[in-house]
Amino acid sequence: MNDNLNLFSGSVSSKNIIVEASVDNIVKKIQSLVHKQNYDEIFFDWIRCMFYTYSNTCNKIGAEDREEKYKNIVKKYGEGIIDVFIDCNVDLIQLFEKNIDDYLGKIHHKLEVHNKMKGQFFTPFHLSKLLAYTRFEELKKELDSGKNIKITDSACGSGCLILGMLAVLKEKGINYQNKIFISCSDLDENAIQMAYVQLTLAGAKARCKNEDALTGKCFGSWDTFSYAISGDTSLEFGVDYGRY
Repeated sequence: MNDNLNLFSGSVSSKNIIVEASVDNIVKKIQSLVHKQNYDEIFFDWIRCMFYTYSNTCNKIGAEDREEKYKNIVKKYGEGIIDVFIDCNVDLIQLFEKNIDDYLGKIHHKLEVHNKMKGQFFTPFHLSKLLAYTRFEELKKELDSGKNIKITDSACGSGCLILGMLAVLKEKGINYQNKIFISCSDLDENAIQMAYVQLTLAGAKARCKNEDALTGKCFGSWDTFSYAISGDTSLEFGVDYGRY
């Protein structure tokens, strides 16, 4: 892989290591960028950089095209802003190491990107967890019986509903990586890239598609790193648990 396609290259300042990672700190870093682009454009270019980096570690189809798109973003902003993207990515990794949450959805909201992009509002995470709690016992029963579970969401947005279930499973001490496969899609390319990044950082075995749920037309499909390296395609054919 070309060194240009590496969101982990470059240095991370000691200041950013000392300051505890948080959604608010990521928002402040993005808002601190002085550039001709609006926050929404900067935010989604940051998402794209992470998506291109993570997906190219384990998805060969379209890899060269994604690498070229990454290079174009670097040329668009310059190394200074890319370094901020790197810092924000490190913060996001640290947040997922602590807890599972819809962090990108929250950043999306705090930057008020939702006011500009088609009036999109992602499900509040506390509601996603509440829905997950209502299904937990039923899901646990299936898992305890030895069945593999497939969770499907055909309009996943940033992946909030799925992340809510993964958070509850983690709280209950259940290793969702062993028995659960996630199939999610969204027609909005920005949204599915957000979901892909977050499911990758959550360590979920998932296939994410940029797909029209009504027509079935698929514009792109990417496996998360955990699923790609597992070599276990049997999870994909487990009990379909429908949408959360």
